[in-house]
Amino acid sequence: MYFDYLPMKDFCPDGVWGRASLATAEKGRLAIDAMVDFAVEYLEDTFTELGVPAKSTSED
Repeated sequence: MYFDYLPMKDFCPDGVWGRASLATAEKGRLAIDAMVDFAVEYLEDTFTELGVPAKSTSED
């Protein structure tokens, strides 16, 4: 893929990738929520594979 070899500014010199006019606060919130959920799941799986016990939280 070209992104592996060229700086992003070569593809979008104005700093905008895609169609920013289609963005909404709700879409942004959903994207961030999905990234956080994925990161938490990934870390939990990693710790489980390493045999690190999960810590209990006050939310449990």
